[in-house]
Amino acid sequence: KTTTNNKNITINQSPLRIVRDIKGVERNIILEIWVELWTGCVMSHRRFMNLSAKVHYDELIWSLSDNAE
Repeated sequence: KTTTNNKNITINQSPLRIVRDIKGVERNIILEIWVELWTGCVMSHRRFMNLSAKVHYDELIWSLSDNAE
């Protein structure tokens, strides 16, 4: 599911195949690493956009926003 609002876009990513059949602490660690990898990819565009993510049950909610002034 994707929604847009002015200079923002929100993407709900589900199902999370990267952690399929993984439970507990290992699942959380893998999701944290996954988010950091994608955040690093966006860092090359840091001047132009921001990326954040949060885990909500069995989905990741990504928020991408325009950083233009």
